[in-house]
Amino acid sequence: MNGGKRRKQRVYGISGKVSKTGIAFALLAAAINPALAAKQVNCAYSNLQSELDAIKSGGTLEISGTCVGNFVVWKSVELRGKGMAPTLFGANAGTVLTVTGAATNVMLKNLTVTGGNNVASGGGILNYGLLTLTNSLVTGNHAVNYGGGIFNYGSVTLKQSLVTGNYVGLDGGGIYNDSSASGWGDLSLYDSSVSGNKSGASGGGIYSFGSTYLKNAVLNGNHAGTDGGGLKSAPGSTTTITGSAITGNVAASNGGVSGTITFKGKQSTISGNLPDGT
Repeated sequence: MNGGKRRKQRVYGISGKVSKTGIAFALLAAAINPALAAKQVNCAYSNLQSELDAIKSGGTLEISGTCVGNFVVWKSVELRGKGMAPTLFGANAGTVLTVTGAATNVMLKNLTVTGGNNVASGGGILNYGLLTLTNSLVTGNHAVNYGGGIFNYGSVTLKQSLVTGNYVGLDGGGIYNDSSASGWGDLSLYDSSVSGNKSGASGGGIYSFGSTYLKNAVLNGNHAGTDGGGLKSAPGSTTTITGSAITGNVAASNGGVSGTITFKGKQSTISGNLPDGT
C-alpha cells in the first residue's frame, strides 16, 4: 500500500520526543556523576557501614531514618539526609563519624550527628580528611579531652550549619581545630553557628591550634572553665573573623575571644560576654 517502501521512523530532538542522542547523554552523565543515581539507605533496614564500605569513591548515599553506630569513612563520598530528621547516632559508644585519609573528601548534607561519647577526642566527628557540612547539626556529643562536637586534624568547612549542646572535659567544647605533622588544621565557618557548648578548660565554642576563618558566623552562649568562652586562638595559630557575632559567652577570663585575632572586612560584633563584656 506504500509501494513496498519502508517508512522511516522519525526520531525527535528537543522539539519532540526524547532523541536517541539525548538518552545517550543522560546515561553518560549518570555514569560520570554517581550523585545522579544516589544509593538510598533506609537505616531501619540497612547497615550504613556496609553501604559505606561498598560504595565507589565519588558516590552518594541518601540517608533516611536513624543510623545507629560508629561509622568510618575512608573514601570520598557524599552523605545526604532525606526526609524527617535523618540522623547518625553514636549510642554513647564512641565517635559517631570518623573520616580517615588526608585526600578523603566527604560531604555531609542535611544530617544530624549526635550521641557520641566515651571517647578521648572528637565525640561527634573525628576528621583527618577534607570534610564539608552543609545544613547539618552536630549536637549532644561528649569527649573527655578535646573536641566535644568536632575534632579536626584536616580541613573542615561548615555552611549553614549548627554545632550546639556539646561538652568536653578540657578544650574545644564545640570544635577543636588541631595541627598535625602535615600542617595546620583548617577550619572555616560560613553562615554557621557554634552555640551553647561547654568546655572544662579553654575554648567553650572553638579552640583553634591551626587556621580558623569565620564569615557571617555566630558564637553565642558557650561556656569555658578557664579561658575563651566563645573562641580560644592558641599561640602560633591564625584566626580571621569577618561580619560575625560573638555574644553571651562566659569564661573565667576572656569571655568572648582569647588570643591573637584578626578582624577584617565587614564589622563584627563582640558584646555581652562575661567577663570582658565587649
